[in-house]
Amino acid sequence: MTKYVFLASYTAEGAKGVQSSGGSSRVDALGKVAETLGGTLESFYFGRTDAAAKRSVGYQAPGS
Repeated sequence: MTKYVFLASYTAEGAKGVQSSGGSSRVDALGKVAETLGGTLESFYFGRTDAAAKRSVGYQAPGS
């Protein structure tokens, strides 16, 4: 299964969204995206890059 790491930086508006709705809403959203691609969200971290996530996805893009 292919593994992907995503790094994210929030805009000021995005950071306000995390503060108001909590970080778990972002984790849930990314988990749903992974599931639609046949994979799972393995980990999600808030920190120096604002957010980082590691997920496994069953889908493999053509040519990869």
